[in-house]
Amino acid sequence: MSWPSESEYKDVVRNDFKRGVLDLRLKEGKPKIANSTEDVISDCGEFAIVFPIDVGAKTFALRCRTEDDRDIYEARYQKVSDYLKKVGLPYFVEFTYVREGILVNDKKLPIIRMEWAEGNTLRQFVEQNLENPHTLKMAAAEFQKMVTTLHAHQISHGDFQDGNIRIECDGDNVKIKLIDYDSLCVPGLYSTSQTTDGLSEYQHPQRMTDGWDANEKIDYFSELVIYLSFLSIAEKPELWNQFKDSTEYGLLFAEEDFENPTESEVFRALETLSPEVKQLTSVLKDFCAKTSVDQLASLESLLQSESTYYDSGLGHMNRGEYEEAIADFKSALTHSPNYKETYYQLGCAYFEKGEYAKAINSLSEARAIDPTFTSAYYKLADTYLEIGEYAEMENSLEGARFIAPEEKIPYKTACYKLADAYLEANQPDEAVRVLQKVIEVESMDKTAHHKLADVYLEMNKFDNAASSLEEVIATDPHDLAVHRKLADTYMKQNHYDEAAAILKKIVEEINPDDKIDYYELAYA
Repeated sequence: MSWPSESEYKDVVRNDFKRGVLDLRLKEGKPKIANSTEDVISDCGEFAIVFPIDVGAKTFALRCRTEDDRDIYEARYQKVSDYLKKVGLPYFVEFTYVREGILVNDKKLPIIRMEWAEGNTLRQFVEQNLENPHTLKMAAAEFQKMVTTLHAHQISHGDFQDGNIRIECDGDNVKIKLIDYDSLCVPGLYSTSQTTDGLSEYQHPQRMTDGWDANEKIDYFSELVIYLSFLSIAEKPELWNQFKDSTEYGLLFAEEDFENPTESEVFRALETLSPEVKQLTSVLKDFCAKTSVDQLASLESLLQSESTYYDSGLGHMNRGEYEEAIADFKSALTHSPNYKETYYQLGCAYFEKGEYAKAINSLSEARAIDPTFTSAYYKLADTYLEIGEYAEMENSLEGARFIAPEEKIPYKTACYKLADAYLEANQPDEAVRVLQKVIEVESMDKTAHHKLADVYLEMNKFDNAASSLEEVIATDPHDLAVHRKLADTYMKQNHYDEAAAILKKIVEEINPDDKIDYYELAYA
């Protein structure tokens, strides 16, 4: 059969309500009128139009179908109604399928009479709570609790999105209601074709392209999208204003973000946040590459297993239990194989155990996932140092320096270690070269000039050593030990006037009570 159009339904509700609405409960009321247009309020969806109807002090939704097979529609809603009444969950509004609920074009047609769900849509809720991160986190926790309960009762909504979720908040009490049950599935309805593919801002790109049959896992993708968006905005509210206008109905993500996550500004922004957000962002990115709903994991399993294993691994690392940490990080990777932090920590655990080849493999994986992950570069450098592969260490250091030239301290610290290693290997020229790289990064680095002076002294290059020591003194004019070393260097070159000048400075300005410097001065 063909259904009436939205305008035909609207004409009945606007102009012929008492005669056209056959449901006895709704007939007692009247449709809500918009102040701005003085017309009946309605909300048009993909397959239905909904009118709010006031009946006394209560508001109902009059839901009229505009598309679908009538027999399938009736059978679906009957099964859904029976099952929801049986399980009695608080996330659904009361509704009744009325076989002959409205008269349009002299045809008696079915309607759904639903309790009107109060509360804000997802976008409204976020907009109103940008300055209340605690409330957003509470909403995320309540959302996770809800989907866990739905999974336990084998219920999938099929169309989680902005307009189908209503959230109310009273202090620390957050309530969530779901509406629009056209795609909702309960036992007995799975493996049937879905009536909608949902909104692209919330759904897997494969579902939007090919369509997925009804499945208990059909919500897994949108669950993660919503939960991750709440957490991210709670942590960094600026994200909302940054991305809200790039999507009409989404929270942060748009369709193109899921189609090409590696080029997505949203994914890149979330990867800079807390470990929990970065971890879930990595999972969502991995989800985008899947080709079947059966390859996805539920939100509760991600939060319980992945974070539990990762956090447990960190605990073992702090206690020096590296074997146990390795086992936990490997388990975490089975749930999120593209999470760079887990590969990094796994590499660190292997490093501590002295299994350097495995450490290099894990750290290289972390670097491959995120080529800007400088921590992986520096840990790789430490690992190559341990096995004497100094050229590879330098490559890692220069990679990190190129990516983040502002990160001077880890770069300099690693170069000091490399210079010491070259000295122990009797390669003083290489040590000089490395220390000069540090000076390129920070020309007045006292430690680099001091180490460079020591290398030159070992090489008997006294002029170079003196120049380096003078640079040290320029950075710290009151360093007694360096002044003495410079004076001694001048003495070795038979530059007695320069040595005397340094010693005189010591006894007159720096350490006038030290008799040793007087003797040295007299000797000079």
